[in-house]
Amino acid sequence: MIKHTIPSFFILILVTILSLVLFACGAVLFFVDSEMIPRLISIVLLLLSLMVLPGALFMVRRLRAGLIAISSKDGPLIKADQRENVERLNLAMTGSQDGLWDWDVKTGTFFFDDRYYTMVGYAPREFPMTFEEWEKRVHPEDLDGTLNEIQNCFKGDLDSYLVDYRFLNKNGEYTWIRAKGRPASFDPNGEVTRFIGFHADINNLKKMTEAYQKSSEMLQKVIDNIPQLIYWKNRDFIYQGCNRAFSRILGFEEPEFIIGKSDFDLPSSVSEKKSFREYDARIMDNDLAELHIQEVQMGPDGNPVYLDTCKIPLHDEKGRVIGILGTSENITEKSRMQELLVHNEKMLSVGGLAAGMAHEINNPLAGIIQTSDVLFNRLASTLNIPANRKAAEKAGTSLEAVEEFMRLRQIPRMLLSIQESGRRVGEIVDNMLSFARKSDSSFSTYSINDVLEKTLALAATDYDLKKHYDFKNIEIRKQYEPSLPMVPCEGSKIQQVLFNIIKNAAQAMNEAGIGSPCIEVRTSYKKDKKRAVIEITNNGPGMSEDVRRRVFEPFFTTKPTGEGTGLGLSVSYFIVTENHQGEMEVLSAVDKGVTFIISLPVERV
Repeated sequence: MIKHTIPSFFILILVTILSLVLFACGAVLFFVDSEMIPRLISIVLLLLSLMVLPGALFMVRRLRAGLIAISSKDGPLIKADQRENVERLNLAMTGSQDGLWDWDVKTGTFFFDDRYYTMVGYAPREFPMTFEEWEKRVHPEDLDGTLNEIQNCFKGDLDSYLVDYRFLNKNGEYTWIRAKGRPASFDPNGEVTRFIGFHADINNLKKMTEAYQKSSEMLQKVIDNIPQLIYWKNRDFIYQGCNRAFSRILGFEEPEFIIGKSDFDLPSSVSEKKSFREYDARIMDNDLAELHIQEVQMGPDGNPVYLDTCKIPLHDEKGRVIGILGTSENITEKSRMQELLVHNEKMLSVGGLAAGMAHEINNPLAGIIQTSDVLFNRLASTLNIPANRKAAEKAGTSLEAVEEFMRLRQIPRMLLSIQESGRRVGEIVDNMLSFARKSDSSFSTYSINDVLEKTLALAATDYDLKKHYDFKNIEIRKQYEPSLPMVPCEGSKIQQVLFNIIKNAAQAMNEAGIGSPCIEVRTSYKKDKKRAVIEITNNGPGMSEDVRRRVFEPFFTTKPTGEGTGLGLSVSYFIVTENHQGEMEVLSAVDKGVTFIISLPVERV
């Protein structure tokens, strides 16, 4: 209404002024010019001005009175509306329990409302509203971070300011405050001149957060100390959490490296990843648990880890499947022990059979070897003896003719072949007898480190190793335990075992064409078990799980026909386990090399 009235008021004032001008012009013409026409014009102007002027003056008075009335009438309404807005703002801030602050950056003065003071126990205006007073109440550990956030707003790096810090309350303790604000005005140079915002008391929120965090940390400590592997995933097969046992078996020290990843982001074979995904999908889709799943997963060292896994679906409060919980027990050692027991029983039965066969073969073999030696001595090495000449003449021929006949028919070579084959069969029979025969030799105490050194020296000078496998190009790394106790054993037998392992490693690396072949030998002492441990590792092609399981079986070999008897590692196994009451195992995977582990008691059993 005021907007429409004010323009009308000014128009009437202009009309009034115009009427006065007409009246003045008419009066001048009437009294100055005596001619008829000008006088008539002046009279008309005077009459017009007298007709308009009273009405204009009347309307001006009415409008002026109306404006005053409007002003006096609407003024209280405007003030009431402003008061309502202010009250509404105060109610909103009271409900949110936030405190208002307004910072005049140029003068360094603040305005703090009453809630700003009372939320930290002060009476309103109890301390001066200055930057310095605010600064000295902020916790020293939080001050730099808070000031940095403010500066980032001043520099334009941040549009708004949001920071949590501790503020000194009236009781001398610190209250957690959440400050929110933003620059409100700038000078012509773009510098902030006014900074305004709110404070909120988040002390209870912080306490609840800390309590929740402590509870979560305690829960994590509990599951981290459980030896079983524990993990859980969401519907998208993403790990949401796990314990340290699970992360370590995958090669990660902390669970944080697992969270947020899927099985396809973690180290394992593609077939294993697909198998895990299929199990998880089936369990979640069917909403049914599956227990005692036998899984094999490659460990961080490249060796297989055997797991007994149970998986159950996870549900929300409405019973909907939201993920999967898995627990696994590492049964690698248990599986190896079971495998070892089965293997030992198998080896004992095969060993008995082999020993029986060896005894049956030994007698006729002795006759063959002895007879071949007599034939060679009579017909090849000492042909020109009186008994041979006499026998030739009696048969109607000469000794020279017999000698020529034997040379042409290559009989001496055949005799040598019979002798060589007989010796080879004799070695096989001797190895077969080793399966069941306890050593009659007396044990002596040896330094395993010295036995290893002698074995490596022997390997370096062995003709076959030098000629066929270029042993001098193989890097030998040694890690000996200097305080390793002396071990009661048959030194030559243990040396035979070690040499056999090193020879096999050299051959495997040569055949695989390994560019930088390496054999690493290590010794250590297991004080709790009172055993000396020998580890021999190569970086060769490794072996499949099927080959690894059968590597100690008699007559099992991966070498071409005629190049191996399949008894070398079998005999080595029996020398260690039966003759020395030790243990022998092999760890390997394809393209991961091979590690043989031998443990021998340091006290005679």
